[in-house]
Amino acid sequence: MLAPERLVGLLELRLGDGRDIDMLMQQPSGTDHSTVSSRDSGLQPPLTPPDYRLRDRQAGDDNTDETVSSRITPSGTFSTRIAYDWASPASSLHSLRYGDGAKDAGCGWWLTVPEQVLTELVYLFFDKIQGWLPLLHRPRFFAYYMKNGLFDKRSPSFFSNAESLLLCGMFALAVRHSLNPYFQEFVAQERGQRFADDANKYYEMARTAEQGPTLVYLQGCILLTCYQYASEPSHRAWILAGDCVRLAYDLNLCNMDEQQDECLDPGEWSFLEEQRRAFWLVWEVDTFGSVISRRPSSINRSMMAVRLPVGDTAWFANNPVKSPILDSRPSEVWEILIHSPNQDERAWYLIANFLMTTASEFAAGRHTCSRDKDKLVDAITCYSLVISQRFSLEGLEFSDSSNQAGRHNWVIGMYLMVVCSRATIRASFGTHGPGMLSFSRHLSRIFYQWRPEYIRLSQPFLACCLLSDLAYPSEEAVQTPDTLSQGNDMVKLVLSQYASVWKIGSVLSGKCPFQRLETWSTRN
Repeated sequence: MLAPERLVGLLELRLGDGRDIDMLMQQPSGTDHSTVSSRDSGLQPPLTPPDYRLRDRQAGDDNTDETVSSRITPSGTFSTRIAYDWASPASSLHSLRYGDGAKDAGCGWWLTVPEQVLTELVYLFFDKIQGWLPLLHRPRFFAYYMKNGLFDKRSPSFFSNAESLLLCGMFALAVRHSLNPYFQEFVAQERGQRFADDANKYYEMARTAEQGPTLVYLQGCILLTCYQYASEPSHRAWILAGDCVRLAYDLNLCNMDEQQDECLDPGEWSFLEEQRRAFWLVWEVDTFGSVISRRPSSINRSMMAVRLPVGDTAWFANNPVKSPILDSRPSEVWEILIHSPNQDERAWYLIANFLMTTASEFAAGRHTCSRDKDKLVDAITCYSLVISQRFSLEGLEFSDSSNQAGRHNWVIGMYLMVVCSRATIRASFGTHGPGMLSFSRHLSRIFYQWRPEYIRLSQPFLACCLLSDLAYPSEEAVQTPDTLSQGNDMVKLVLSQYASVWKIGSVLSGKCPFQRLETWSTRN
């Protein structure tokens, strides 16, 4: 993530291309472009969690603006929290395809895909994508969308715009891992584009609808944003990430745990955990876009009050696990999980991401005092020492075969982000340690423990972390070209693994010459 000149150049190149913004601004005249209707723009009552097996469908009911209703949670109690729009008859795909202007909308291609193929993509999403994009509750999703082990495609009118956006986003991400002959004409990187095209159209139609925000719509936007950023830095991805942030604020996710005791009711806790999952993924896409573009993030960290997510195993089993709220102070954040019942690898990874983002912001800031810098350096050092004891790199090599790729990759991600943080600190703060190893050697140690077959299943944004040594080459690397060259070869090979499924890997490896920073930064 910390090769700023190169990544900013890529983003500015796409910011100069007006096509993305033109697509976003092509709205019908006289349409309200706000994400939320005026009546929902102020304070609103808490909204409802979903029951995937129950729908409040009323045939012929045109009151589709209603976002507050009472629904039954799995625990059998009524709750009023985040709204879900699993059903919205007047905004159904059928009316959009065959009503006024429906043919011009041109969406719904995904419904022509055979049911068996869509079924495979659902399983691929949870097997290959959920590991790095832990957004959806698998048992609830399967109970609602699957029937006898097959995806229940049903009739076009069954799915609302937000549902269609969510499903197309899932398929767009998962299809690159498919070996189905149905997609054999397309390379893995490009297979998701048709689904993404449909997702973009549902995004636009749901965005202009006269109804309040819903969690399902936010989840769909998150999936589409991740797809766009995993393709390449673009203005469209930047705008989508901003919409995700605004939706998270509208749904009161950014401080959802501020005045709330730890909920231990299994059903209620599970729904709250789903909201937290959505928030943390919004935070990730927001900080990723900010770091690579060197622009301020949209989420105010000092106002965040959200508990760190727990592992999928506990969540899917509706087994509550206590978890702390993230502390925005670097001097405190590194230790908040030490004595916590939540020891999930992703929670620790988010702390690494937080520290790396803070280092990047400190480096770009003009008024950061030396005391704050020293606290950040100490926090990164302490965090590094803690994870080396709890998540040893060497221990990964001997983990049993049942170890999930997701857990393996979160640990790798922790170490990559520590490397990036140190690279930023050294280059920006002038912090050098005696006999400090080059970051190529640190990366080599990490790559040695990274199972090659797991690279393609990791968070695509991590590919940008591999450029840290190119952005900030160490003195040792400069003085020993052989070491630098060997390190670059390893980086290129890892990026090629990413490029086999994610276009961002091709963008970073094909357009960024593996030379010293001074050489290629002068060309941008």
